Amino acid sequence: MGLGQEGAKEYLKEIGLDRHEEYLLAKQDVGDRPTFTATDLTGWEYETENHSQSARAKRERKGKAGITSYGTKSVRSGAHCLQKAYGRQRLGFLTLTLPSHPDYLAVWCEQWAEIVRKFNQELHRELERQGAPAHVIAVTEIQTERSEEVGYPIPHLHACFVAWDGKTYMKGAKTKTGKRKPAHYISHGRMQAIFARILANEVERITGEVVNPDELNPRVEVKHVKKSAEGYLGKYMSKGGKDVKKFLDQQPDRTDLPTHWWHCTKGLRTILKGLIGELDSAMVEAALTQMEDLISLGIVQYARAITKEINGVERLLGWVFRFAPDYNPTDPRRIAVAFGTA
Repeated sequence: MGLGQEGAKEYLKEIGLDRHEEYLLAKQDVGDRPTFTATDLTGWEYETENHSQSARAKRERKGKAGITSYGTKSVRSGAHCLQKAYGRQRLGFLTLTLPSHPDYLAVWCEQWAEIVRKFNQELHRELERQGAPAHVIAVTEIQTERSEEVGYPIPHLHACFVAWDGKTYMKGAKTKTGKRKPAHYISHGRMQAIFARILANEVERITGEVVNPDELNPRVEVKHVKKSAEGYLGKYMSKGGKDVKKFLDQQPDRTDLPTHWWHCTKGLRTILKGLIGELDSAMVEAALTQMEDLISLGIVQYARAITKEINGVERLLGWVFRFAPDYNPTDPRRIAVAFGTA
């Protein structure tokens, strides 16, 4: 006999598998231990009706499908909320590009997820030291032309963060348009030094070779947001999905694509989860009954129905739609309170 849903939940907690919320019970026990089918337990130890086996076998490599829908929503939400909380003028768009080093480029591409993790960690710490909001949201993109030249995917990073206090300028410095140049929390030189040091450390960690970071000269660029932070990062996510498909069409079993496509600091992720709410029922009804008009007006960017065939009949389960950044219904006051800028 099986344990039933509640009994199975308790048993899963006891053996450390409580992270799996969905599972199926087998029809009979094996000895004194309850049994589960392999469904939704992939990657963990489980027992079948006939024998014990380990599901810690090699998993499908992460990242092969590109950025997930959850990642896409998180990145868009993070960029939108940063802009609402701190203002467009204070935000910076950061781009990190790997140097074309003949010996180390392949190493950096293979270790990209670790490089990005360490860079975001350093960026977060540096912003905290400067007394700045330490929130970072970022996406990885493949540089298609460079990748085609070398024969393997070369990633680079696009990130959005609060780069400027909104009032401090570099003495005597001007932009290309003749305006006063903002003094960022982290200077270009410091940002480049952080990235170069991480690249050098990664080479030493993997190959044992000691590299002078000053000789790497990676490209680091920080620009101010001209219009929409969400739109900026959204563009690269859209392009990135097409690039992943292109590389997989060429070689379906390839293992050199990045394993992580988006990155968010812990504090920002917590704030975003706290801002999730429900739409007013009247707004939902208006959206569903006037969806075509809302799309044509640019208020809603896209919408699709979620359906499933049940007993031979296609059933409507719900709708997914996204508001344009300028029409996001989240109360700006809630965002300000969440970020402490109210």
